[in-house]
Amino acid sequence: MDSAVPAKLRDLAQSGRSIYFLSNTVTSPSRRSVIDQFLRTLPNAKHVIYDPLSSSAILDAHERTHGVRVLPRFYFDRAEVVVSLDADFLATWISPVEYAAGYASARALESQTPRLSYHAQFESRMSVTGSKADLRRALPPSEIGLVLNQLAQRVGKSADSTMNWEGAPPSSVSAQELDDLAARLWDSRGRSLIVCGVQDVSAQIVCNYLNDLLGNYGNTLDIAQPSLQRQGNDQALETLLRDLRENRVGALLIDGVNPIAELSNGDQLSGWLKNVPLIVSFHAHLDETTRLAHYVCPDNHYLESWSDSEPVSGVVSISQPAIAPLANRRSVLETLSAWAGETTTSYDIIRDHWRQSVFPRQSEQASFDQLWDLSLHDGYAVVEAQSQTPKEFNLSVVRPVLPVDSRDANALEIVLYPKVGILSGAHAGNPWLQELPDPISKITWDNYACFSPTTAASLGVSDGDVVTINTDSGSAGPKNLELPAFIQPGQHGKVVAIALGYGRIETERFAKIGPEWLEAKSTVGDHGRVGTNAASFLELRDGLLRYGGQTASVSKTGKRHALASIQDHNML
Repeated sequence: MDSAVPAKLRDLAQSGRSIYFLSNTVTSPSRRSVIDQFLRTLPNAKHVIYDPLSSSAILDAHERTHGVRVLPRFYFDRAEVVVSLDADFLATWISPVEYAAGYASARALESQTPRLSYHAQFESRMSVTGSKADLRRALPPSEIGLVLNQLAQRVGKSADSTMNWEGAPPSSVSAQELDDLAARLWDSRGRSLIVCGVQDVSAQIVCNYLNDLLGNYGNTLDIAQPSLQRQGNDQALETLLRDLRENRVGALLIDGVNPIAELSNGDQLSGWLKNVPLIVSFHAHLDETTRLAHYVCPDNHYLESWSDSEPVSGVVSISQPAIAPLANRRSVLETLSAWAGETTTSYDIIRDHWRQSVFPRQSEQASFDQLWDLSLHDGYAVVEAQSQTPKEFNLSVVRPVLPVDSRDANALEIVLYPKVGILSGAHAGNPWLQELPDPISKITWDNYACFSPTTAASLGVSDGDVVTINTDSGSAGPKNLELPAFIQPGQHGKVVAIALGYGRIETERFAKIGPEWLEAKSTVGDHGRVGTNAASFLELRDGLLRYGGQTASVSKTGKRHALASIQDHNML
């Protein structure tokens, strides 16, 4: 392998075809350095980063408003007023453990200095974050941007802004509630925070405008020392897919992502990949994409290998192996270094990178050995952040979020979301995560189509009724999916919500385990897998992965599928 792969890469590079390294966000500075060094040895080589749960719109919006493509670091502990628009920051959005800790510290009535922040949530489905809010309003995805417009109009008046918001259409949220919320935000200037989880650059720009008007930059969110936990670029992903379609890709190296299962039109993408002369996967399992690879070079499990991470600029951590490798595999660091002509261990690679790049960013330790030993002891080191230099806010790019076209009054809007245990589905083959009940629905082992009680009654469906969801509003044409229905109080009546990350090939191994021996019931569905993959409803449009907004019609199939729930709503 170490002779065959580099030789093929050199031949393909000389042929003029592009070579792509496709990965999710890489927070390890040593890994990023090794990838960059390896790609520099090959002409026409590019590193494309995409996140299955994308935040690309936030980065794109900051590039337009501040001149730097960064993800802010959000400080919920400093915020006295939090407004969240479709961002489930306590459960699945970007960095929920970090955010939940900060949020809890700002709502601690039993501490020595009692605090109670105010939290308003505007969302389409019932989320963990929404269940904790002081003010929660359910809205269809098409109205989230309209609420941002209305808040910007009100806060702008208090700030004597010259922006003209006249003519912006209203949302279904009452004017009194918006007035009260805008007054709270203005009274808490520099101590408020507005976050938006919508994959729409125009909505994110208005969100940035609000945070700028309120003086929140540098206080409750920081772009000078940003978070590095989402670096995906959906525009670059769109370019890669176009090159695959037009047969311009000579080699594709895949690390940490499963595009056939995570993106829409997986069957079509599978056909494009079969035309690529060389595909190398570093995945440790034979997922949908890895099965098409010519070479599989499985990365070590994180408990078997040395690694490092810089999740936010200026905080660098080290992880040490807890066990010896269990199989004949090695770290991606070692593999790429070997292909670049340098055989060494991951420990030496990380230590050398720290010596060259991390040690110069600190001044407390006199020698590198002191820094290394202390970092191993503490698990991390605080160093000088690699600061960004944002520009003054660019007011010229701010425009009201446009309303969507008029739609059929009976149509439902699709919302695709991640579950706490499954997220993007990268670990769907872990039965413990499948067994973990969803915090809101309390259901295990399946995904389903969530409807509000009113919508379910109008459709004549109850829990477990299998329905067909049809959509023809997307850019890729008509699509349909069969899922069991679940009635979820708190969800907007014009929304059907579906969890991503299901229907993965790795769950086929559950067919003969689980409750079958106990109750003679199969653990998997009729198609042999746990749940149904809803990625077909995703849209990659205008350089962004979009998780909602398509309209759909719903019809009953007459079939039933029992859902395993540990608790029903309104019952203990």
